[in-house]
Amino acid sequence: MSLNIAVKLICGNQIRKLKQAPQTIQELYQEVNKLFATTKYRFKYMDEEGDLITISTTTELRDAYLAASDLGALSLKILLEETNEPLSSTEVSSDVTKEDYTVLSSDEVEEIKESDSEEETKEEIKEEEKIDYEITAEYEEKVRELIRERLRKKVGLSGTNIVWEGVYCDGCGETPLRGPRFQCTVCEDYDLCEVCEGLIPHDHPFLKVKNPNQSVFYISVNLEEKDVGKTWKNFQKFISKTKPKMQVLSVPMASEEQYEVGSNFKKVWKVKNCGNEPWPEGTLLVHLSGELKGDSVYVPPVKAGKEIDLEATVKVPEKEGKYIAEWTLITPHGIKFGNKLSVAVQAIRNNPVFQRNLETLITLGFPEEEARKSLSKYPNDLDAAVLDIVQNTA
Repeated sequence: MSLNIAVKLICGNQIRKLKQAPQTIQELYQEVNKLFATTKYRFKYMDEEGDLITISTTTELRDAYLAASDLGALSLKILLEETNEPLSSTEVSSDVTKEDYTVLSSDEVEEIKESDSEEETKEEIKEEEKIDYEITAEYEEKVRELIRERLRKKVGLSGTNIVWEGVYCDGCGETPLRGPRFQCTVCEDYDLCEVCEGLIPHDHPFLKVKNPNQSVFYISVNLEEKDVGKTWKNFQKFISKTKPKMQVLSVPMASEEQYEVGSNFKKVWKVKNCGNEPWPEGTLLVHLSGELKGDSVYVPPVKAGKEIDLEATVKVPEKEGKYIAEWTLITPHGIKFGNKLSVAVQAIRNNPVFQRNLETLITLGFPEEEARKSLSKYPNDLDAAVLDIVQNTA
């Protein structure tokens, strides 16, 4: 059985698609004889490990179909390798007559090729080219991953499950980069995976980062250099120059607010870039510790000397009590910087401010369900709650 897989024959720079997948090796030889006017070829295909496997029997042909199906391919590409050696009895069965392999004239071959080509429309050809590209790209990625895995075993690397989204290896091109990330301290935006760092020569020192939230780094240097101390000083200078600066100016809210349990509220900190360089693109405001959590917030690249209001939506726990948490700024490379940003609240039930605002919204004609939903976001800000209801019902 062919598992509904199309067959394409590749001979030199020619690619011919068969109308029907051959079920036996004899049928395959007959198709080759029709298209290329000779049977002096050996058949090969590429397996999942990138090896060329010879097809010489019907069983091996069916194995090739199964291998292509397991890879998710829609077609099996068979490479025709010309040979002057006589074919063995297993390759050409004795029950195939001479008439089955009659050599056609060049005019007859051209007529067959032209008739086959006319049956495929331009749209079908374009679709086949698209499928071939997608299959090839998927197959190449599987081969690359297999090579990386073998290299890891060869050089004694176990690897980790850490994934660096948005980062690719400048050596092998792996994206996203997996495992420890080696970042050059001199070259701009140059990263290597664990395998390439051990195989690719590079004169500059590297930062080894084990996970995206790590704040302590390991430096890899050439210990054969005479002036290792100078390299270390350059490394420290690099860190001090590139690490952004931030100072908290004010927190435009009381040190401890009361909020309804399970509600959300907006926390704002006014801060200043007190460094000499703008904050890097991709900086985030993230939750650091404590039970007052929330989603990370994108922070624009604030210029040196400029101020900005950092705003985060904080979730109040479901239980009553006092809660304290800390947030911080972090660069795209996982470096925390600036003062820690604190937030403290008291979670209570039947918050009088909440109840008063709820009654006001109901009096204004808003549905109670919508009013409660908006007040869960803005329990102490009636104007913000009204605006939220209007925007959601518009």
